[in-house]
Amino acid sequence: MSDEPRFLGFGSFCFDVRNRRLTLDGQLVPLTPKASDLLLALLKGRGDVVSKENLLRTVWADTFVEEGNLTFHIHAIRDALREGANGQRLIENVPRRGYRFAVPISDLGSPALLDNSPSRLPDARIAQEASSIERPVATGRRILAPILLVALIITALAAVGGAVALRRSEPKRLRVVSYRQLTVDPREKDVGRPLVSDPSYVYFGESRQNPLSAVAVTGGETRSVDEALRDFVILDIYQARKDYLVLQRAKTGALGQLWVLTSTGSPRKVGTVSCTAAAWSPDGRQIAYTSDSALHVVSADGSEAKRILVAEGTPEWPRWSPDGGTLRFTLNTVAGRERREAIWEVRPDGTGLHRLALGTPASDECCGSWTPDGEFVFESRRDGRADLWRQAERKDLLGRVHYESEPLTAGPLSFSMPGISPDGTRVFAVGMPRHGELVRYDRSLRSFVPHLGGISALWVDFSRDGRSAVYVRFPEGTLWRAKSDGTDARQLTFAPMKTDGCFWSPDARQIAFRGSVGGGPFRIFIVSAEGGEPKPIITEEKEQGIPTWSADGSHLAFGGVPMPYGDPNGETIQIYDVASRQFSTIPGSKNLWTPRWSPDGRYISAVTIADRSLRLFDVAKGSWKAISADHIDSPTWSKDSQFISYNTEGGIRSLRRVRIADGHMEETVSLDGFPLRSYWWSGLSLDGSPLVLRSLGGPEIYALDLERR
Repeated sequence: MSDEPRFLGFGSFCFDVRNRRLTLDGQLVPLTPKASDLLLALLKGRGDVVSKENLLRTVWADTFVEEGNLTFHIHAIRDALREGANGQRLIENVPRRGYRFAVPISDLGSPALLDNSPSRLPDARIAQEASSIERPVATGRRILAPILLVALIITALAAVGGAVALRRSEPKRLRVVSYRQLTVDPREKDVGRPLVSDPSYVYFGESRQNPLSAVAVTGGETRSVDEALRDFVILDIYQARKDYLVLQRAKTGALGQLWVLTSTGSPRKVGTVSCTAAAWSPDGRQIAYTSDSALHVVSADGSEAKRILVAEGTPEWPRWSPDGGTLRFTLNTVAGRERREAIWEVRPDGTGLHRLALGTPASDECCGSWTPDGEFVFESRRDGRADLWRQAERKDLLGRVHYESEPLTAGPLSFSMPGISPDGTRVFAVGMPRHGELVRYDRSLRSFVPHLGGISALWVDFSRDGRSAVYVRFPEGTLWRAKSDGTDARQLTFAPMKTDGCFWSPDARQIAFRGSVGGGPFRIFIVSAEGGEPKPIITEEKEQGIPTWSADGSHLAFGGVPMPYGDPNGETIQIYDVASRQFSTIPGSKNLWTPRWSPDGRYISAVTIADRSLRLFDVAKGSWKAISADHIDSPTWSKDSQFISYNTEGGIRSLRRVRIADGHMEETVSLDGFPLRSYWWSGLSLDGSPLVLRSLGGPEIYALDLERR
C-alpha cells in the first residue's frame, strides 16, 4: 500500500488526496480539476518552495502552457481558500523561485480527525506561535518598544487622515432614478449576448424569425434590423466611427467569424479571427476577443494577434476600461455540477491578472460594462435572483486606491446583461420576474392556461392513483407535495438543500429526487411521502443523474453525468436495487444519460450525450434500438407507455412527442417566441397535456436612468 496520506489538513480545511476534493468545516469547496492538482502539488511541498517549472511539469505534464496559466490557477485557489478573510496568507509567492504553502500541514487519518488536528488552532494560539519565532531577537525589547509605539501612532494617524481625506473627496454616488420598459412583446430575448446601443437604438437577439432585433432608446415597437444582418450578432460599436463589431453566426459550434461593418464602407473580416465575444478598445485601434479558453488582443485590421491568457474555464464578455489600461472579463467554470461565474481583470499585455471581489461572497458575478467616467456596472446573481451592482474606484489624498461596490437594483424584477448608453446616462438591461407560472397546453383552446393555480414549479409529477402531485418550487429549489389539484401543499425539503428533479414511486409512498447540500454534487435521495429526513442512496459525494422508478418500485435507473459536470467515467445508465442497495450497469449504455422507465416496465428510454437523440432499451431482450427523434430534452412517458413527450433543446423551440410503435414524431406546439421561464424542463398533466413554466411578463428590455446623488 502507498505511504501517501489519504487526507491533508490545514486550518479548517481538509483535502482528500485520493478524490482531489477540498472541504471547509465539512462543506465542499468547488475546485476545477487542474486547480485541485495544483493545490495537491503545493501541499506535498510541506512548506518548501515548489518551483514554477516543477508545478507546470507536474500539473500540465502532457501539455505546453504559458506561465500565465499557472498564475491564473494560483489566483483561483487563493479565492477558494478565502485568502485575506482573516488577514492570513496561505500561499506565498517567492519571487523568481515559485510558490510555497505558508501554514502548517497535517496528515489526517480521516476528515473526522480534523477537529482534533494540531493544525486547527484558535487564532490566539496561531498568533502566540508566530510570536515565539521572534523570541531569539527579543533582547532589545525595551529599546524597540518606544520605536514601535511611535510607529503605531503614526500609522494610525495616517489611516484616520486617509479615511477623512477619502470621505471629503468622495464624489456623489451613481444611482438609478427611474425605470422605463422599452419592449412590450412576449418573445424570448437572447440573454447570452450583451445589449449594445448607439444614440438611437438598443440591439439584442430575439426569436428565430428575428435573430437580430432593435428597439428605440425611448421605447416603442421592436423591429428587425436590415436583412443583410440576419446572420450576425452585434458585439460592440465604436461610436466615433460608427463601426459595428459583429459576429457571423456559425453553422456548427460556438465560434463565429468576426467582421467590422461600417456606415460608409463595405464589410470586412477581422483577419482570420473566430471568436465567441469581442469588444473595441477605447481608441478603436485594438479588439479584445475570446475563443474557447483564451483571451486575445488583436489590431483592428486583424494583424498582430496576441493571446494574453489561457484559463481553465470559458472567458466571455471582454470589456476595456475607459483609459484602455485594463480588460475585465467573465470567467465561467464548472466544478462538479456547479457552474460558477466571476469577473476577472488583466492588463492588455497579460500582466496583473486577478479576480475581483464583487457582490457578496455567495453570489455569481458576470457581464460587466464601464460607464464613460470609469464606474463598472455588472450583474450579480444569488438564490435565483439577478441584480445590477456598481463598483467604483476612489483615491484618497495620499494616492491610495479604495474600491466600493453596492447594488443598483433591488426590486421585484431580476435584471441582467447590462449595457451602458454612449453618454453614460442609462443602463440598458433585460428585466424578468423572478418566479414563473405553471401552465398547461389546452389543445381545444390552442393556448396555454394556468395549472395547479399557476404555481411557480418545475418537475411536476403525479402519482399513479391520480391523487397527489410532487414538484420543485422555482427558484427556491425546495421539494413539495400536494393534492392533484394543488391544494394541501406540504414542504418536504428545506435549505440548504437544493432539488432539481423528482418522481413518485409507483405505490405513492416514496419520492426519489436529486438534491445538493451546501453546493456539493447532486445525488439521489429517497424521502417518505409523509416527510422526514431524505436518505441518499450512496454515502460518497458523487454526482448522479435524476432517478426514474421501475414499474414495480423495486429499482431506480439513473444516468451518470458527462465530464463537464465532474464525472469523466460515469456516462452510463445505472440500475439501483432498492432492497439490496446494489448497483449494476445496463450493457451498451456508454455515452447515454437521462433515462426514463416506461410505466409498463417494458422499456427504458435514454438520450445520447453527443447529439441528444433518443435510444430505447428493451428490458426483456436486453437490447437497444434508435428512435427517430432528436434535440431531446426532458423526456416524459405517457401513462399508457405509447408516447414519449419532450421539449427540444438548442435553436429549435417546440413541444413534441414520438410514438414508440413506429417512431412517428409530431409537434404539439411551437415554443418559438414563447416566454419560457425554464427552457430545460417540460412535463405532462394528469390528462396528458404538456406542462411548462411560463415567464410572468418577460423578459423585456428596460432603460434605467442614472444620476449621481
